[in-house]
Amino acid sequence: MGASAKAGPAARLPERAITDPVTRFTLPNGLKVIVQTSSHVPLISATMVYDVGSKDEQPGQHGYAHLFEHLALDGSAHWNQSAIRSVQDMGGTDMNATTTQDTTVFFETVPRAALERTLFLEADRMGHVGDALTQDRIRREVGVVLSEKRQRGGQPYGGLDATILGDMYPADHPYHHSVIGEEADLNAVTVETARRWFDTYYGPSNATLILAGDVTADEARTLVTRYFGGLAPRLPVDRLSTRSMALPGPLRRQMFRTVPDGRLYVTYFAPPAGSPEIAALDLIAHIIANGARSRLNRRLVEELRIAQSAFVTFDEGQLSSRMGFGVAGIPADQMPRVEAEVDAVLARFVAEGPTVEELESARAARIQYLMGLQASTSSKAFLLTRGARRNEDVAYAETYLRQLRSATPDSVRRVAAAVYGRPGYHLAILPRPALKAVSGGYDLAKGPPPLGAMTPIPFPPTEQAQLSNGLKVLLVPRPGTITDMLLLRFDRGGNAGDAHEIAPIALDLLASKARTAGALARTERIGALNGWIGDKVELDHADLTYAWDASRLAEGLALFGDGLSHADMNPAALAALKSARTDVLRAEAIDQGAAADRVLDTAIYGTGHPYAPPATAADAIRQVEAIDPATVREWMRGHLRPDQATLYVAADTDMTTLKPLLEKALGGWTAQGAPAPATPIPAAAGRAAPSLTVLDKPGATQTYIIAGKALPAADRPDGTDAAATWVVNEVYGGNLTSRIGTNLREGKGWTYGIGSGVYDLRGQRRWTIAGTVDRDHSGESVVELGREMRALTGTRPPEQAELDRIATMAANRNAARLEGNGDLLAAMADARSVGLPHDDVVRQPARLRALTPGQVERAAAPFADPGTVHWVVVGDWQRIRDQFRDVRLGVPEVIEPAR
Repeated sequence: MGASAKAGPAARLPERAITDPVTRFTLPNGLKVIVQTSSHVPLISATMVYDVGSKDEQPGQHGYAHLFEHLALDGSAHWNQSAIRSVQDMGGTDMNATTTQDTTVFFETVPRAALERTLFLEADRMGHVGDALTQDRIRREVGVVLSEKRQRGGQPYGGLDATILGDMYPADHPYHHSVIGEEADLNAVTVETARRWFDTYYGPSNATLILAGDVTADEARTLVTRYFGGLAPRLPVDRLSTRSMALPGPLRRQMFRTVPDGRLYVTYFAPPAGSPEIAALDLIAHIIANGARSRLNRRLVEELRIAQSAFVTFDEGQLSSRMGFGVAGIPADQMPRVEAEVDAVLARFVAEGPTVEELESARAARIQYLMGLQASTSSKAFLLTRGARRNEDVAYAETYLRQLRSATPDSVRRVAAAVYGRPGYHLAILPRPALKAVSGGYDLAKGPPPLGAMTPIPFPPTEQAQLSNGLKVLLVPRPGTITDMLLLRFDRGGNAGDAHEIAPIALDLLASKARTAGALARTERIGALNGWIGDKVELDHADLTYAWDASRLAEGLALFGDGLSHADMNPAALAALKSARTDVLRAEAIDQGAAADRVLDTAIYGTGHPYAPPATAADAIRQVEAIDPATVREWMRGHLRPDQATLYVAADTDMTTLKPLLEKALGGWTAQGAPAPATPIPAAAGRAAPSLTVLDKPGATQTYIIAGKALPAADRPDGTDAAATWVVNEVYGGNLTSRIGTNLREGKGWTYGIGSGVYDLRGQRRWTIAGTVDRDHSGESVVELGREMRALTGTRPPEQAELDRIATMAANRNAARLEGNGDLLAAMADARSVGLPHDDVVRQPARLRALTPGQVERAAAPFADPGTVHWVVVGDWQRIRDQFRDVRLGVPEVIEPAR
């Protein structure tokens, strides 16, 4: 370990994790209720936590808890329709559900006006979901779950949780099997089986209801009693409450997968959720592997250069927890050394504990995260849910904060010794070697050879200014925020045209990813500020993002200015960035989703168009190899300039304070010479449509479909055409309840998820459809996607009910974007980039509500002909080719897998 980062000024630690009023009560039927009242926005997050998960499954029931979560979203006796659609019809957002080993959780954020209906839906689900079940509904949802399982398992590093659980826990432990379950068990589910499950576990005495937002305790008590009080209690559930584990000795498994590089998971048993040691384990995790300056990242990535990153894996469970770390990007021949180095880092920590500086930095980061959960209604509900899921401490957040505050180097060391001083589990994932038989060898039939030699909400106030270097600044004062955030939008920093490979490298340089001495110093400085740096490159623009502790504004701005003023693209920096970029491009051989994007964009725009990428990853790598420092410097001079950029700031300050600090910090960043002209964007000139390109992936159990086309540019960004086009996409595939999702997932069970999106560009807009479907229904899925296109202007034009739901969803979704600093700044920048006012996020809903079905149907004309669409399919062509025989997409171009 090198020297520890120098600690900044000690920040005053908060006394409480939750400052809003919190009330708890229990109904006579056993339903526990927690209410956190906050009236900043008229939104309420409702969360129902059922104390049932995969731990409650018996042999032959593996996957029940997760499957029944899906079924519970399909409707109940007195409201027999999709819960997601119902919540969206009310203007709700963030509606979903999740199942773990311990719990099943349903959550949604709704406008205050929809609270009673939301409680009705949750109560009817609790009391009467079993009455709405049919065998056909179960069959369809089993198909969706199995699609989800195959999709996860088909990822390069997917499906490992089942391996880890199976290895670490004995066969009779409730955590031995994974949440997703077994296909045979799921296919055997009957209506009666499902009803018994709901009757046993979905009762009020086995649940906790959490309401966070614009509702008082008295209102909540009245409404919860009204809707839930009459539900019959269920019998208490007999179950294990704790079953801690310890490995008798070190355990190691090695697996080979089709992956570009190795990955290591190191896991230890830890105390159950809610134990007092959890806070110390969170601090240890931060010090060991969270961020570039953590011990494992410094040792493996910076000093030894034998891995690309290290990260934390921490799974708290009611019976037993698992604490550990992962290491990614390991060359196959370095796996033994990486394993030894991880063990050595942990052994040293067990012996010595953290330094004072490490502990204070980790404590500040964890407390900043904890306090950040009070920034929105949904995150407030998340924190309360975390407490409800982990122990019986009614003041979980305050207890956790107190434990963070009271941690000392010695107390943390003792916890580390209790966990990491015991035997652990190693799972090493290695690239499958390229093996093959060769001809011309010895004929074994001859026998042995002779022996040889043995060798709706108002937009927040904003302030605007322009600096002396030409940079436009737009500030949103955020009093009380714990994290300041900056988003620097380079209006001409996109990767269209010749900049396709230059722009990502240039932005990575500004984001201090070059791993030169200066970049590493900036990374260490931003870590000391409890902050981060990020970058993002799109076709028309690029973003550089900084964030830091709100109490360190001047230091953060000085670091921001240093990164812009001293971004020298020297040969060493360029070599590191080119190597990283090349690794990303080579990974396309494994990540065929990225390869499919490349094929589709080329088909839409045509080779040589500014919006078309290099035709292959190999072409892109050749472009990267040809880049030299002078080229990058000149591109940055012409494109990444203060006079061609806007800085969006959300911080606890005002412009009077901010502008002088920015002038000082950015004094060394000036525009030199004339800016580069904007890249001309001609009309798309791609292949004749329709076209079908197949990326053959032998053995694939799922088929990935991506399709798209160029759409005409809008007359004006705030006009009827732009709004109607956006709504057409929402009707077709833009959200969970859109037509293609309803058809292929809810109706047929062929997919876990599929959707579409419209992308605003300086040139023509682009429309894209993407999703993964069951292999045996690949061709039928494409046919259904085309049928839904034709219906937009044929048998089923957009309906008023759909327009109403979309407008309501947009209003509440946009309101939620005003809560977090990151979403707020991105919304402002995106609006300005397409010619809209920065506060368009609150203007858009009015334009949507003004639309008529006729206007939307007219806007649907470019969407309605599948014969104008380019299609790319990634799958096992030998298994699916006959399904496309009569689809009429032209002669398929088949691209064989790389050997």
